[in-house]
Amino acid sequence: MTQEQKSEASAQTEQMQTGIEFSDLVLARNIIQVASQRGAFTDPKEFQEIGKLFQKLDTFVKAVEAQHNKETAKEDAEAPATEESAE
Repeated sequence: MTQEQKSEASAQTEQMQTGIEFSDLVLARNIIQVASQRGAFTDPKEFQEIGKLFQKLDTFVKAVEAQHNKETAKEDAEAPATEESAE
């Protein structure tokens, strides 16, 4: 088993234990954004705490998406070289 497969297996195990997936975090971020835009939070102190949570979720989601895009681009760049050497 490669290191990547071990990491994926570990991530899947952690995911099963928590029941939370990356898409759940994206959804939570989006819910906070929509609720804020619709005026669901009126108390300034409450809004400040929700804003902090939103910023944490937003930063995390963007970092994971950037890493995923970087890995995908790297795989795409390596794929033609692998195909050419097989011929």
